[in-house]
Amino acid sequence: MKDDVFEGTKIPFNTYDFFGYLIPGASFLFINLMLDLWARGHFRILSKEKIHTPFLTVGQLLLKHNINSGELINLLYILIGVLLAYIAGHIVASISSFSIDRFLLRNGLQYPLKTFIYGAVDGQDPQFKSKSDIVKQLFVLWNLGLVSFFIFLANYENFYLLYQKTYSRYLIFLLITLIVILLIFKRFSRLFDFGASAVSRYFGLTGGRLNSEVKEAFKKKIEASNVIKHAEAETSDMYWYAFTYVSKNCSLSGNMLMNWLHLYSFARNLSTAFYMSFLYSITIICCHLCLGSAIPDDTSFFICIGLYIASFIMLGRFYYLYASYFTKYLIRAFVFTEAK
Repeated sequence: MKDDVFEGTKIPFNTYDFFGYLIPGASFLFINLMLDLWARGHFRILSKEKIHTPFLTVGQLLLKHNINSGELINLLYILIGVLLAYIAGHIVASISSFSIDRFLLRNGLQYPLKTFIYGAVDGQDPQFKSKSDIVKQLFVLWNLGLVSFFIFLANYENFYLLYQKTYSRYLIFLLITLIVILLIFKRFSRLFDFGASAVSRYFGLTGGRLNSEVKEAFKKKIEASNVIKHAEAETSDMYWYAFTYVSKNCSLSGNMLMNWLHLYSFARNLSTAFYMSFLYSITIICCHLCLGSAIPDDTSFFICIGLYIASFIMLGRFYYLYASYFTKYLIRAFVFTEAK
């Protein structure tokens, strides 16, 4: 193969790899390693043979007998650590893209570009409304279930004593019945809508700050492209056409869009890293309680709460950057940029 095939090629490592993959991946590994260290040092150990701290165990195996092996070996281990963080970042980003972007945003909330230009389609499209209600209810139920399970873990002794009471069985039956009724009448999706609308109004995510003339100009320019005839029907094509058009005809605006894309991707992936660490933390607590190997201290539960709250803070940060900065700038740049 001739060398000129590779002429002009370069390793595609940029700021997105750093903010989108490396930092979230390193955060995920570091937090879970610290959780394992905390379990070893602060749990009330009942059986040392049954203590399971996988992240810490793997780290100790990698570093065993090699910590003082010379600068070259230590540098190699640092590079291995960076590579592991990068790989973990790709895993986190894949889960983040599927769960937040494809599942929650696309099927539950609707992409902000479509909301800003055409308005909410909940009442206009019954099929989307039905799918959206299912996604919202799953989201609320999943998180309510997690929070309930976490509360149970934090007070498992009291719950066990309560469960031995006869009337507690009736309370559990009533609770399950109430959940089924709420699902049938879609009250969980309304709870989601209430929270989402409150956040949208607070951050100005309804598109009200976009001039109506700008919205109309965007629609006309899209529809006059002869590429997308029904822009309202497919948000993805409309988004990529506008993004490619701006990047091609105005490098300054294209760089600005890439900057916002990197920032919102970082926030989304870091949110997922925190959430996955929260899931890991309650998993190791549950495993140790079930195996009877250790009893967590109260601080462990506060750490779990902190991770859960941090994940939703970064989730809100992601949507704020994505809707209020990236999407609005994309609309304005597409309207104001002239073709070369």
